Order: sequence, then C-alpha cells, then structure tokens
Amino acid sequence: MSVVKIKKHQPMKNFMISIALLVFIFSYGQEVKDSTRLKELMNYHKKISDAMENYNRLSDTDKQDIFTACSVAGPFYDYLVAKQEITMMEADIYNVGLLCDRFKKVEEEAKPETEERETEEDYEDENEQSEGQVLLATVDKGTTVSSGTLMLNKDVPFKRVTDGREGQIKNFLEDKSEKLEIKEAFVHFFNNKATTIFIQAVYHSNGTEEKLTFLNNEYSIPIRAFNFYRPDRKDRTKTNTYELAAKTKGKESIVVAINDVFDYVNNNGFNYSVANTEVTLNTQDESKTRKAIIQRRFFDFFTGVVYSDLLGVNSENSNSLLNAQASLLIPMNQKNSRKWTATRQFLTTANIALNNSFDDESRFIGFTDGDEVNHFDLLRKNNLNARIALDIITYESKGWFLNTSLGFSGAFYRTGFRNTLEAEAGDNITEGQVFSLTYGPYINFEFRPQTNFGADITFSLENFTFNDSQEINGRDFANEILVNDESQDFLFKHNLLGVTANFYWLTDQNKRTGGIYARLAATYHTPTSSIFPQVFVGYATNLTSFVNKFNSDKDKQ
Repeated sequence: MSVVKIKKHQPMKNFMISIALLVFIFSYGQEVKDSTRLKELMNYHKKISDAMENYNRLSDTDKQDIFTACSVAGPFYDYLVAKQEITMMEADIYNVGLLCDRFKKVEEEAKPETEERETEEDYEDENEQSEGQVLLATVDKGTTVSSGTLMLNKDVPFKRVTDGREGQIKNFLEDKSEKLEIKEAFVHFFNNKATTIFIQAVYHSNGTEEKLTFLNNEYSIPIRAFNFYRPDRKDRTKTNTYELAAKTKGKESIVVAINDVFDYVNNNGFNYSVANTEVTLNTQDESKTRKAIIQRRFFDFFTGVVYSDLLGVNSENSNSLLNAQASLLIPMNQKNSRKWTATRQFLTTANIALNNSFDDESRFIGFTDGDEVNHFDLLRKNNLNARIALDIITYESKGWFLNTSLGFSGAFYRTGFRNTLEAEAGDNITEGQVFSLTYGPYINFEFRPQTNFGADITFSLENFTFNDSQEINGRDFANEILVNDESQDFLFKHNLLGVTANFYWLTDQNKRTGGIYARLAATYHTPTSSIFPQVFVGYATNLTSFVNKFNSDKDKQ
C-alpha cells in the first residue's frame, strides 16, 4: 500500500509566488513607463550637484547655465510629482528644487566682494552719464526672469463630434482603439494671450492613421488656459472652456482642450505677465517638449515718443511744434468668452509741449481786463495733458487682426494764461496755469496684423469742463471770464467730438524695438462749432505693445 504525502503549505506557497510575480511585473512596468523622464530628472540633478561641488571653478556663463537649468528643472520636477510619475523615494532623492535653492544661497553668499568691485566701476561709468540715463538703466537692469514653463503633452484626451452630436471623451489610458498623438506645436504670444496656436497631430483609429492640424482661427487664447491643474489626466470628465477642433476625412470633428495639450507650470506660483514671443515645441525630442517662458519687464510696457505737430510750423497756430509723450499700456487678457473679452487692457498717456513758455503768445491764453476767453482755448492751448483709458468690453475679429473695444476715458489738461491790467503807472501782468477735465466713452478699432505695422482708430464723445478756482483782478475765471461752457446731450453729456488715428511702424524688428509714430486727430467743440486738428510725426522708443511682430524663438537661439 503506497503512502501519499500531502503538502499542507502548497496553496500558501503558490499565493506568495503569485504576489511576488505581480509586484515584479508592476514594478517593471512602472520602470519602463517612467524611465525616460526619471532619467532626465536624474541628469538635471547630477548637473546641478556637480556645479555645487565645483562652484569656485564656475565661470559666469556656467552659473547662468545652471540658473537656466533650474528654471526648467524645478517646474519639471513639480510636474512629475503632481502626475505621480515618480515615487516618493525618488522625489526625495532627486529634489532639484531644493538643490537649486542651495545653489542660489551659495551664489548670494559669494556676491559681496564682486558687487563691491562692480559698484566702483559702475560709479565711474555713471559719472559720464546723465541722471536720466542712470535712472533708466537702474530700473531696467533686472535679469531675465522666467514666468513659467510651457510643456507639450504627447498623448491627450479628446472627443469626437459627429453631425453636431458630441461623443464621450476618449482617454488614451482607457481606450487603446483610438488615440490622438501630438507631434508639434507652435504658439505666438502677444500682449498676454496666444494670438496663434498651430498644432500638428496624428489620429490613430482601429489601426489607421490620419494627420490632423489644429488652429485657433476664431479667437485668441489667454495664458490662463494653459494651466495644468489636474493631478491625473484620466480623472478628466468634462472639456475645458478653450478648445480647438480639426476635421477628419470622414467629416468628423476631433476636439481637444488647450490645457490637455499644454501644461503651464511654475515652481514659485503662476505668473501671467508673459513677454511677446514665439515658441515651438516637439514631442519627438524629449528636450524640446518644454520651454521656459520669459516674464515681461517694466520697460516692455512703457513707450517714450518725441514728436512734432506739423501744424505748429506756423507760429500763429496754437499747435506745439515739439512735444514729448510717455505711454504705458497694460494688457490684462485674463479671460475671454470666445470672441468677447472684458477689461482687456488699459492705457495711460502723458503729453507735454516742450516749447510751452510765455515767450510765444500762441502757446497760452492772453487777455486783458474785461475780455472773455473761449472755453475751447483751454484745450487748444494746453501745454500738458494726461489720459487714462480702459477697454471695458472687446470683440475680436481674428480674420481681420482687429479688436473693437467700447471703453471709457478721463483726462486732465493744464493751460497757461496771462492777464494784462492796463494802468497809467504801468501794466499789471498776472500769469498762471489752470486745469480742465474731460471724460466720456469711446469706440476703438485696434489693428494688429503680424507685420511691422499697427494702427488704432478711435471715436470719442467727451464732456470738457473747467475744474479750477481762479480769481483774477476780482473776476472769477469760471463764471466771468470763460464763455461757451455749456454741454449738450446726445447719448451722453458732452461738448467734444473726437476722432484719432494712430499709426506705428517698426523699422527693424531684428535689431530694435523702436520705430515711427504718427497721428492724425481732430476735436470738434459743439458749442462754438470750432475744430482743433493735429498732425503728429515722431519716433517711439518701444513699439512691442503696438506692433505684433518681433524676433521668433528660433532667431533668439
């Protein structure tokens, strides 16, 4: 009789072996999935670590190279942690953000001696410069700062639209029968928005491939739309507000969300002040899937203009021959509803007549005791004015490169006067300045084609009022000297109708940001039926906010 030996622990052993195999397969799969990006993170970590160890041997160029690497590696590390593409242990070992902070600290500790030498040299140079040149150099001396990192994803969720009916969102992590693979993307940023987005992709469906092109040909996209905000792309259940569509050969539309195709990340928080630039990204080369976006500096918003009013050539005309203007255009473009944008931008300008002395009688209001002054002369003979304008609501006509805005503006004017009181013992002369205000709505047509030319045409309806308290020789300036100060009602209380056309020519976008500035303007005073024309021609120091043309990203590299 044979004896059969029963292995009591056989089921437990098989169970343990199965668990071990599953752990091995899972770990191996994760390693294959994350190895490429993990290896790139390790390379960044090694590069910065080596720089720390050999800090004293680094040149200024080497240090700048490390700072550039940190501006990309920091957001890249946060991106991998947020999407859980690296383990917690790997995140602790290869924390490049912490390493970059240490490198910056070492750099700051080593600065004092170097800065002391630079200060002595700068002092010698500054003695040879004017105070204005020193001030401008100090304000705009800051180094280039990264606003964030724009990243391009290879595989993205999408939805298919057939005969106007939207299908469910297709996720490449769950459905392998259909996939959308992004190949390349081009983005053109201008005044805090992407005016052009061009994406090339390949649509995989049941073993077939089809090339698709996505283009934002209807409206511009604000920088906020690029934000990465989901911890895991497979959790996505609805589309984003900002979408692009492409037609297949079967007349179906493939729709993708902007923040699925791109991720805009920053390890120190988001910054939406983006310099005007062009960026090209490519998923075929891992090093080209991301690009640091430069933050816009103060003097990118500022424009200085020196111009001549050609109508001032005749000395009897009240137009000033030589003038200076300072403009500050702040683009916001935080959000838009397709073609409509609220509070798109605001513009401040200040003008001063450089020949505004009391030597030329055509440049100030002159009157004797008993005379009256035309109210419109306060505007025609002003020697200083400043204006603030806000675009309240804007409609974009992208095919025409046109933004049509309804806005509201306010301005003040300073005007010089001379009162002469005749007397036997000698004339008594009183000189001074008075202030006036204007306010009212406007419609602005802004043309920004992607060439070295830009234009604005504005129609305004304003109320011009005297806002000062002056008493001259016992006469009240507002009530006894000024005449024709009444206003009219036509949609708005007003006494001024204005039309202004501004033109901008960027002379050489490859070498400078300045160019030719010209203006044709006319203001009509309804109470007196008087008109004040202007013809300006001058040079503007910076047209980056007014001309949608600049060096491409490739040219700068």
